[in-house]
This record gives sequence, C-alpha cells and structure tokens, in this order.
Amino acid sequence: MPSSIASFEEFDRRLQAAPALGLPVFFGLALAAFLASSITPSAAYPLRMIKGVETASKVLKTPRKDILSSDPARDSFQSCHVFPDFVVVELDSGQIGADTITLRKRRPKGKEDRIKAICEAKSVQGEISLAAQEQYFFGATGDFLFTHSADAAGAEGGLWVYDSATGKTLHEASYHLKREFLVRRKNKTLSLEYFHRMKLNCPLAHASAKCWDETLKDNAVPSATAMERADCGSVFKGKEFKKYPALLQKPDAIQVFAKIRIADVRNVKLQYLGGRALCNASP
Repeated sequence: MPSSIASFEEFDRRLQAAPALGLPVFFGLALAAFLASSITPSAAYPLRMIKGVETASKVLKTPRKDILSSDPARDSFQSCHVFPDFVVVELDSGQIGADTITLRKRRPKGKEDRIKAICEAKSVQGEISLAAQEQYFFGATGDFLFTHSADAAGAEGGLWVYDSATGKTLHEASYHLKREFLVRRKNKTLSLEYFHRMKLNCPLAHASAKCWDETLKDNAVPSATAMERADCGSVFKGKEFKKYPALLQKPDAIQVFAKIRIADVRNVKLQYLGGRALCNASP
C-alpha cells in the first residue's frame, strides 16, 4: 500500500479523526491512496467489526527493489507482522492483495532472536506459505491466522482462517461487512459467529414465500430454526431495480445473509441461529 495509508488499521484511525480533519479533505486524501493500491475503503473500514483477532505488536517494512512493482509511483516491499512466537511476511508489488503470505517461526525463548534478519530475508528455511489469493494478512489468535479479502463485493467481505502449523485453509467466510464478526478461542478450539451469505437460487422479489422456503432448503436450514424472511422491499425500491425491472427476476441481483455459528473451525458445521435475515443489493 502507499506510505500515506500503510494499513487497514491506519485507515480506520484516520476515519475516526475525520471530523477534525474535515470530511472532504480526509476522503480526498484517503480515497486517492486506496485507489492507488487497488483497495477500496469499503473493504478496509469495516474490519473493526471483527472481534477477537490479535494484530501484530509491530510491523516492519523492507523495500524489495528486486521485484517489479505494478505501481510506478512506488517500489515493491514486504511487510513483516511480528508476534511472540512467529512473524508473518507479506510481499506486495501493488497487485490486488499480497503476492505471497508466509509464516516464519521465531527462535525458541532464551536464544538469540534476530527479528530484523528474519523479517528482511527474501525467504527462510521452514517457512510456511498460505494459499492466499487477493488477500491481505489480518491477524492471529493462538494457532490460527486470519486474512481478509482485498476488496468488497457490495455488503460481502471475505475472511479466511488458516492453521499456523501447516498453512492449511480451515475456513473461508463470506460475511456481512457491517455486522459484528465474533472470533472466540478456548484452548485449541476456535469458534466463529457472523452473518453468512446464503445461496440464493430463485428471485426473492415481491416477498415470495415459495422462494424463501426454497432458500432455507437449499442452505440446509433446519425447519425448527426460527428464521425470519429477509425484508428486501427497500432494496427492490432502489433506482437500479426501477431502471432495470428485469433484475427483480435475477437471484444474483441481491445478497442475503443469515446469522450462523461454527463451533469448531477444524470441523466446520454451520449452525443457523435464527432471527431476521438481511438483504442487500449486489454490486
């Protein structure tokens, strides 16, 4: 990312200070920086809705002049996120998302720990690579690493959970960016609770009860779950639907989210929690 806004957290801090700066000035500077790095503010700002993930104690940056940058205004670089037992290194050449994300173990306690050398090295023996495409590193908790999608699609964001010992992908969450995403860890078990994007194979226009019943079935929602149909009325009254009424018959014209819980990310099973589902227009 450009040095003017070096991280999602920095964007969030500046957004909180926006009233003091003046919104037009803030958004002019912030939006320009994010567009230059192919990251939209809509993808970055709601990251503070994710609770229970630890961010790095410090982040070290190293220029990589040996890697051609897709942005002529800046060099490629690698960011090193420092944690007590390991570091996570991202290589960024200006593409959408990090080029690579790797985990490197720190030395055992009591032995010399050369953080700078570990962070600046192009690679180290035994490092673990994550199969992360169009993602940025977000944080960690216990034995679990988290990455976030580099961009947003309407109200939908993406969050990935990885096993830090193997680099294996444990779960990919498609979730509502503006609703709380809870991460809870107890010993070696990690649970998640968030608004999950449901599969939609029929148009929900005109408050169709039949389509809603089909949607519950397609998403394996138990009949005993007290799930209220998403209220898409205000969405359907939007200017895009008025201008193109044929969209009312397209299932992918809207996004529907329902609250779920995953008790253990190593054994993923979606438990729908009931309540009212949410409806948003697709981008």
